[in-house]
Amino acid sequence: MRVLYIALPVSLQMLLKMIVNFADTVMIGKLGETSIAGVGLANKYFFVFVLFIFGIESGTGILASQYWGNGDIKNIRKVLGLGLLLSVAGSIILTLIAFFMPEKIMMIFTESDNTIAIGATYLGVVCLSYPFTAATDIYVSTMRAVGEVKVPVIASVFAIILNIALNYILIFGKFGLPMLGVVGAAIATVIARIFEFILTITLITIKKSPIICPIAKLNPFSKELITQFAKTALPVIVNEFFWGIGTTLYSVAYGRMGDAAVAAITISTALQDLMVVSFQGIAMATVVILGNEMGANKFKKSKAIWFIFIYNDFFGRCYCIHAYNDFQITLCITL
Repeated sequence: MRVLYIALPVSLQMLLKMIVNFADTVMIGKLGETSIAGVGLANKYFFVFVLFIFGIESGTGILASQYWGNGDIKNIRKVLGLGLLLSVAGSIILTLIAFFMPEKIMMIFTESDNTIAIGATYLGVVCLSYPFTAATDIYVSTMRAVGEVKVPVIASVFAIILNIALNYILIFGKFGLPMLGVVGAAIATVIARIFEFILTITLITIKKSPIICPIAKLNPFSKELITQFAKTALPVIVNEFFWGIGTTLYSVAYGRMGDAAVAAITISTALQDLMVVSFQGIAMATVVILGNEMGANKFKKSKAIWFIFIYNDFFGRCYCIHAYNDFQITLCITL
């Protein structure tokens, strides 16, 4: 039941995000295959960003769940602070690269001048959402670790409704506003991500969550904590980096097959994503529960969980939990 209690809200939240991505694809698709190809390839850069954040998010959630298992609120806040520092700093760097060099990024994926122009226009705006997405994801990961799974779902629901509404208004120029096309989709995404971050912080503050505290208590500069974090997160970051390179190379190949091929792949990927959320929800739930048990020194019980939750998703990646004698755990995702 604990797995379902955590997995269902996590899966629901991910499903909602997949739905909004699919809605974006459908709306942008009405602008033509060149537009959907440009946005689809531009989002491959976002894919790299997501993999980077996923590694940090995994390290944050795993350590926070262990500290929650033994009631160590002080270190949970420090882990949160470290996760925010690394993710936001990294996202700002990726944002600056995309903001000042969007054309060069698009040229990696395609040789079509029109597709490069459309994708660069979209990427140069949507990249402004990255720091807010990074911060929200770290807070969400920490909330899951302490058993607070409803707030992320509520925040996602309202952010998604706002995103879809703004997409409709800004892409097609409704209610007297100009038709902005892919730029409108990018602006809608930025506004929705900022709104989601603000709403998430507001809700957990109202709930008086233990992770809410003065900035001074988020102090992450502890040698022991940084070492633990590196041992936990680096394997995931490195694994996802190499897996991401392989996946991105497919996009480079598709980009040279023409806009029609890229548009078809973008649509099929959006549909495929709708089918994998249950696996991701179970994986996240397993990490939280295992971390709680190990943090409470219930090693025999947690070891049993480790043997149970090993499975493959539709991408052919294997999700498993690595458990160590010093109560460190790592979520490993491999081909």
